[in-house]
Amino acid sequence: MDALGTKEDFFNAIVQERAWEFGGEKHRRYDLARWNLYGKTLYNLYFDWIELGKVARTKQYENTETPFENPTYDARFDSYPAVAYYKMVPADKTLFPVCVAETMDWYKEGDINSYDEALPAYPSQNPSGYSRVDMCVQYCTQVKNASPRRWEPSARILHSFYGYINASNAGAVNPETDPVRYLVPIPPDALSSHQGLLKNYYGY
Repeated sequence: MDALGTKEDFFNAIVQERAWEFGGEKHRRYDLARWNLYGKTLYNLYFDWIELGKVARTKQYENTETPFENPTYDARFDSYPAVAYYKMVPADKTLFPVCVAETMDWYKEGDINSYDEALPAYPSQNPSGYSRVDMCVQYCTQVKNASPRRWEPSARILHSFYGYINASNAGAVNPETDPVRYLVPIPPDALSSHQGLLKNYYGY
C-alpha cells in the first residue's frame, strides 16, 4: 500500500486486483465498461496476443533449420510456453480410484514443466514417447493473402473480441473513443419478436 502514492496508482491497483479476483466470473467486462477501459483493454490484448504468438513461434523454431521468419522477443512473455509435450499414463488409483483410466504426464526438463513455462530450448523433434500440443504459438496466425504479411489472433480466439477489432480494422480503431458495441447478446425472445429486424453481430 505504501507504494500507491497517487490516485492513479491506487486506481490501477484496484483494476488489477478485480481482474485477478473476478476475471473468471464474468464480472471483468462490466468493470471495464464502467471505468471506460473496455475498448482500451481489448485493443491492447489484441496486439499483445499477436506479440505473444510471434514470441512463441520464435522460441519454437529458433534452433531449427527453418527459423521463424519474423523473430520477435518480448521480456513480458519470456516464461510463456511455446508448445508443451505430453503422454498418457495409467492413472494413480490412490488419487483416482474410479472413472479415470489415464492421466496426462507433461514432459519436464529438470524442474521445468513444459506445460507451465518455456523450456530453455525446444527440440526439433518431440521427446521420445511424447505428443506435442500447441500452447502460445496458437495465439496468432498469418492473415491470408495479405501483402505485406500481417498477423492476427488465431480464429479460435478471435471471437473473443466481439468484432471490436480484427485484421481489417485494427489500424482504424481508436480505443480512446471507439466504444465496444455491446456487452451481451440480444436475447432470443427479442430477436424472435422483431421478426428479423434485429440480429446479433460481433461474435455472438
